[in-house]
Amino acid sequence: MTAITLLGAGVGVGLWLIVRAISARTSLTDVGTTLASPGRPVLTPIVSSRSIFEQRLVSRSADFLQAVGFDPTRRSADLRVARRSVDQHVMSKLTMALAFGGCAGLLLVLSPAPAGIVVIGAVGAAALGFLVPEWILTSEANEARNGFRHAFGAYLDLVNVMLAAGAGPEEALYTAADNGGGWAFAEIRGTLASARSRQRPIADALSELGKELEISELSDFAASVALTGSQGARIRSTLVAKADSLRAKQIAETRSEADNSTEKMTMPVALLLLGFILFLGYPAVVAINNVGGGP
Repeated sequence: MTAITLLGAGVGVGLWLIVRAISARTSLTDVGTTLASPGRPVLTPIVSSRSIFEQRLVSRSADFLQAVGFDPTRRSADLRVARRSVDQHVMSKLTMALAFGGCAGLLLVLSPAPAGIVVIGAVGAAALGFLVPEWILTSEANEARNGFRHAFGAYLDLVNVMLAAGAGPEEALYTAADNGGGWAFAEIRGTLASARSRQRPIADALSELGKELEISELSDFAASVALTGSQGARIRSTLVAKADSLRAKQIAETRSEADNSTEKMTMPVALLLLGFILFLGYPAVVAINNVGGGP
């Protein structure tokens, strides 16, 4: 009875977290109404007790994970690339753990199964749900980095066009970033704007961005820009070489992914062919057995 009560409470908490996460977003209608209202004073947002409870829950959970060795900030680069916060990542891990554990425990209780099996199954499912956001984050981060590399190749092409038109190196870097869209160009544009406002070298700012996003191509480009500024190297030829090498690498990766997808399709086709052969040969085998075993 105690196990059923605990599992029911866990399922209830998991469902409440899911509903709260879905309903926490502000509707576009409310945002449009707020923006369209003239003369509204700037008010300090009122934090509800529920929001305070959620913030405390996430903060305590993050501290507990860090204490047991699962520091959620250790994947700050992946979170930055996937455009997630640490709080969102921790909340997703808690929600998935409670949902998986509660659903598995409820199914085992309805089986019915012994109390020990119910507890072990619920704990195992909760652990699996706790790890699912990590796998999702890895997949999203890899996909986002590949998208950034494609956008960065287009950025290098724009810089080459600006240099061919007679623009200076810094002007070409800024203008190319302003003429692009997407989150990759936004990151580059923000980095260049921050470097200009703080009067920092562009190479240092781009190198720092490459380290934050863990994108080696951006760090290599920053090194080339630094070499151009310090030793007067020809930036146009360097950028052309960088763009060509990046494009060749992307083509090779695309071909490798296509080959892997082709190899993955071999097994389903082989199983389908085997099933087709069994489907055709089974009646003949049955007929031969009937003839051989007849009077």
